[in-house]
Amino acid sequence: MKRAVCLLLLALVCCGEDEPPTQIMVVVDSDYDGFTRVEIEVEGFEQPAEVAIDDLDARPLPRRLALLHSGGPLGPIDVTVRAYVDGIEQPVLREPRSELEFVRGQTRMLKVDLLWACVMAQCSDACVAGGRCVTGKAAGKLMPWDSAFDRLDVEHTVESGKRVSVRDGGDALITHDPDSAAGTDGQVLVAGSGGNTAGSAGGAGGRSDGGPPTIDPGLPEPVAVFIYAPSNFDPSAIGASPEARPAVVLDCPMPSFDSASLTFSDWCGAVPVVGTIQQSDGSEAALLVMSTFKLSAQSTLHLTGDKPVILAVYGDAHVFGMIDASARGEAAGPGAALSCDTAAGLTGANGDTDTSGGMNVSTGAAGGSGGGFGTAGGRGGAGGGESTRVEGGTSTGNASLSPLRGGCPGGRGGEGGTGGGVGGGGGGAVQISAAGDLLLSLSGGISAGGGGGMMGATERDGGGGGGSGGAILLEGALLLIDSAAVVAANGGGGGGGQPSARVSADSTAGADGSASLTAATGGDGANSGGNGGVGGFGGGGANDGEDGAVALDSAGGGGGGGGGAGRIRLNQASSCTLGGVFSPTPSVDCPSCMGTCMPMAPPAPDCVPLSRGEVQYFLCTEPLTFSGAQAGCRSVGFELADIGSAAEQEWVTAQVAEVPVWIGASDFTLEGDWQWVDVDVSFWSGTATGEAVGGAFTAWALGEPNGSGDCGRLETGGWHDQSCIATAAYVCEGRP
Repeated sequence: MKRAVCLLLLALVCCGEDEPPTQIMVVVDSDYDGFTRVEIEVEGFEQPAEVAIDDLDARPLPRRLALLHSGGPLGPIDVTVRAYVDGIEQPVLREPRSELEFVRGQTRMLKVDLLWACVMAQCSDACVAGGRCVTGKAAGKLMPWDSAFDRLDVEHTVESGKRVSVRDGGDALITHDPDSAAGTDGQVLVAGSGGNTAGSAGGAGGRSDGGPPTIDPGLPEPVAVFIYAPSNFDPSAIGASPEARPAVVLDCPMPSFDSASLTFSDWCGAVPVVGTIQQSDGSEAALLVMSTFKLSAQSTLHLTGDKPVILAVYGDAHVFGMIDASARGEAAGPGAALSCDTAAGLTGANGDTDTSGGMNVSTGAAGGSGGGFGTAGGRGGAGGGESTRVEGGTSTGNASLSPLRGGCPGGRGGEGGTGGGVGGGGGGAVQISAAGDLLLSLSGGISAGGGGGMMGATERDGGGGGGSGGAILLEGALLLIDSAAVVAANGGGGGGGQPSARVSADSTAGADGSASLTAATGGDGANSGGNGGVGGFGGGGANDGEDGAVALDSAGGGGGGGGGAGRIRLNQASSCTLGGVFSPTPSVDCPSCMGTCMPMAPPAPDCVPLSRGEVQYFLCTEPLTFSGAQAGCRSVGFELADIGSAAEQEWVTAQVAEVPVWIGASDFTLEGDWQWVDVDVSFWSGTATGEAVGGAFTAWALGEPNGSGDCGRLETGGWHDQSCIATAAYVCEGRP
């Protein structure tokens, strides 16, 4: 079916003198300078139009093609870019972008990057950053116009209602006039030294030599805008002009930004436009405005201060290094402790000395409780000889992270001697809003961990509670998170309680929340002091601090509670590719996912997300029957894991630490015919003396399978067959 799309390619306003332009700027660029010819094909007219560019030695990429809407429907159209090298007749790279829609009265840019990694990937459809194969529709997002590319000047002539573009300067152009004679669908015209005439795309439309030409004053400078409404700030209200927004490239080791003083330290390259904005709850956030952002793999950007930090990027944002907004001990991250109220950890009860009856009978002080945010903090442990415990900080905030705010502090430990342990600070808050692609790749990652609680200062003091993890909000027109990237907002561990005066050993502080799926450990309560609780992480909550113990007539302090996990939010305007390691599990607003996507929630609260390359897993520790485990995995689109190689067997075994777990193996349908049930593939026939089917990988333990059950479990030494109504932990596997 023909699609009627009324376009002019290049800057020509045909929809009325006073109407703003409606256009798509196609920008073709590459990270490889060996391409010798590029073809750009546009479909959606009565007949397709094509431009060939083969002067790349004289005028290398990027090259532009402007599509100007001139009335009628606003799409869809398709654009396909093909790249060639010398000596090969067929294109070595084909990049389709499909079903593009104009946005009336606005300028959008279609960026097509001809990446060398995509030549290697040999995708059958489109290819994007990281060499990922996606659909042309998923890759065909329209971004704001990038002012780094100059706008196109235009001349046009008018004759008998026909409007024809002519471009001087070497960029190819295609014209389409819906008002021309019946059967006419424009013509490809090329002026200057940069293009090649691709031939007629229709009938008699073309350049007119009749009458004096009229000179169009040129289109207004396209304004870079977000194609979605970013969280927590209004991009149209920012005063920085497109020319003032710098392209920021950080390739130095330890650049930092302080949101309290709005100052940069150890910075390199261009400095963002910086200011503050007021959020919906009246709190302030620091706003860093830039046109593009790139953080190199060898760089760690440290964010500190009293305000959340928002990076407003009016183009692409590429994070190859680390962004660290974490707390360090009691030093909070940026924007922590805002409106915490009951989410802040509480101070532990003081210890006591009873001198009645001529004897000194001492009790230990209680540990402070952990701060809460995404999840509640752990309770502080009671002091030895006492039963008083303080509750952990409650969860607070919302999944959308609007307004943006960081985590909450842990409570101070009670005094048994001269001073309880100080609570850990809450993790900070960081937001990246990219008008274009937001890519976290390779070693890239973002951390907003809570601080670990400190141990008490003297004997019988309670340990400080851990601070909660903070907030990480990532959004873009397209969100790409590589499988190796880490996004973590883990809670800090509680500090250990100090022992009684009768011993000399000291307790230790809790660990800060790390950029990993590993929980922050609680501090050691030496001798009679209670241990601190671990911080919240992944799918697990924070642990309570342990109680102090009684030692003769004196007692140790209680351990501090662990800090709760923070919050992670992912927003996409079009589509997403989410690999990566997330801790805790993120809240996701993604219209459509491509490739491997994390589900919005795990099968159960106890499930921890894991990743191995492009494949996602969940390790779920609540014991279930085989069918219960299978149903849990299927509830989020996953399946019980099938193990197809020695490498996968080794990796899964390491993750579960030899805890017995259900895997997706069963001979329930036919005794002795072992299958991976969720993919319906047989891999073993018979009992222990049987054989693998078709050379399939197996890892049966010695003497297994022995016919004692119909369902497979990974245990010490390999696979075992067990009764399907027995209960065990389980491993889910997600398949693209």
